[in-house]
Amino acid sequence: MKFFFTERTEVLAPVRPVVLRGGDVDIRSAQQLAWENKVAKGFDTTDVPLEFCLLQGKIAQAFDAWRKGREDVGAELADVAIYPLSLAEMTGIDLQDEIEAKMASSRLRHSPVSPG
Repeated sequence: MKFFFTERTEVLAPVRPVVLRGGDVDIRSAQQLAWENKVAKGFDTTDVPLEFCLLQGKIAQAFDAWRKGREDVGAELADVAIYPLSLAEMTGIDLQDEIEAKMASSRLRHSPVSPG
């Protein structure tokens, strides 16, 4: 198993890449692809509060699809995942770095709970 070394000097286990169009895409690449799609389609690229509101709507749509047992739950969850990628790009955040840092700190902070 390969491990990735970050600038933070922690050793991180590999994250399963997002599969897109038959290939592997890391979070950073997915963030760029989501942004390029947003720009190409003329979607909003500046109104951060609006994007957070739209993300809440996407979460509600995904929940509704799951609750009703619809087949489009996966597509709705994909929308939920894409919005933060675009928001990160809009706000100048490297989401891959942030997720890796969060996962590393969570591993250090949380220990498994034993049944008891």
